[in-house]
Amino acid sequence: IVDSDPVYYPGVMGDMERRVHEITTSVNVRLPEAWASTAKYQFVKDDIDFNKVGNNQQDADRHRISGTLSGPIGERLFAYLMGAYEYYRLNTPTASPGGNLWSLAEQRFDFNGDYFLVACNFHYHVTKAISAYLSYQATISIGDNRNALNEGATGFKYDLNKTTSLGARYQVFNFRDNRDVDGGWDDDYYGQGMAFGLKKALG
Repeated sequence: IVDSDPVYYPGVMGDMERRVHEITTSVNVRLPEAWASTAKYQFVKDDIDFNKVGNNQQDADRHRISGTLSGPIGERLFAYLMGAYEYYRLNTPTASPGGNLWSLAEQRFDFNGDYFLVACNFHYHVTKAISAYLSYQATISIGDNRNALNEGATGFKYDLNKTTSLGARYQVFNFRDNRDVDGGWDDDYYGQGMAFGLKKALG
């Protein structure tokens, strides 16, 4: 609350102006045996200014590189593989009390939010009407907020007719907080869930 009091830092910041610029480029490559691959690069520049302190008060720059590889394995199995890495830097004048892992840099306090993820999905046609799938994804934060999220899911779909299908999905996950902070976080969460659905196309 005191942050908004004019006698405390940062006080009343005034009007905010935000400017976001994004550049994206990608290339698609068709491989033998009906396989395909995509490589993509994205750059996002996110700047926030306040009347009180002038320009460039919060700069969030993100460089994201990702790639996919997909194709059939035999007649009934289809595979999809994906990987990505994001270089994320946040420059901000916020004065951190030191309870989290903000790291000193050229500005007062900067934040490193780098992460990478890998994912795979396998889809198998059991019969013409029944299909099953298995998927896995790992998201690993390697910046100041170090943590790991692992997710796995499996399920099936049964086509009753051309417009109606039944489905079921089972999912498990594990989240691990790996920050080495005084007092220790060491959060380790597990979870699971089951869902059923009926899908019908109208019209």
